[in-house]
Amino acid sequence: MHLITDGHQQWLARKGRKAATPRGFVDPAKPPEGFHSFPASFTDRVAAFKRGPQLMHQRDIGQLVVLTGLGPGWQVAEGGSGMGHLTSWLAYLTGPKGHVYSYENRQEHQELAKANFSSLDLPGLAPVTFKLGDVFQAGDDHPGRLDLLFYDLPNPWDGVSGAAKALKPGGWWACYLPSMAQVTQWLDSLNAGDTPAWFDPRIVQTLQLDWKPDQRTLRPESIGVTHTAFLCLARHL
Repeated sequence: MHLITDGHQQWLARKGRKAATPRGFVDPAKPPEGFHSFPASFTDRVAAFKRGPQLMHQRDIGQLVVLTGLGPGWQVAEGGSGMGHLTSWLAYLTGPKGHVYSYENRQEHQELAKANFSSLDLPGLAPVTFKLGDVFQAGDDHPGRLDLLFYDLPNPWDGVSGAAKALKPGGWWACYLPSMAQVTQWLDSLNAGDTPAWFDPRIVQTLQLDWKPDQRTLRPESIGVTHTAFLCLARHL
């Protein structure tokens, strides 16, 4: 995949194909005068995904990586797969020695996630095992083997026992929750039971303000996404 630009706009050309621009089709191997061609970055490739369910925003993925230390070799599970956006970032960051298990209840979402992940066509990614089913079964599938378990679900507290069963000591349970009512219920689930199972709980809301990159009108953008969701994290004892 290549990124084509005329310095003002940009287009993506998939492997073996030309990019469709207002000035015609551009061959990335032989761009005409006024066009430039570069190998597409991972971010470029993910941006070209076919859209589907709501995705986890990049600002929040960045926080997930920095706060947990997510890196090469990690064993990770997520639920649900959505459109495969976070799935792909997890595979990219954990690398060939890692493994990503992606659970999804809806077959149409899983098929979209699979197709988007396959479209990356890159070496060096972690293998991804797509599972049609409930991520709450991760504890039975991977007892004590996961470094990170991520829930993008409306009711993560229903899977607290499965999360504790799936994670290694010190492993991270992460949840992506839009409302404070959900966050409160998630916090309550950490304290359920007679024996403490969690430590170092964190609740993070990341706000991003983009600016208009024009020297004549240098100011914040008028339109943007303010609140995305709360990133809730806790470590397993």
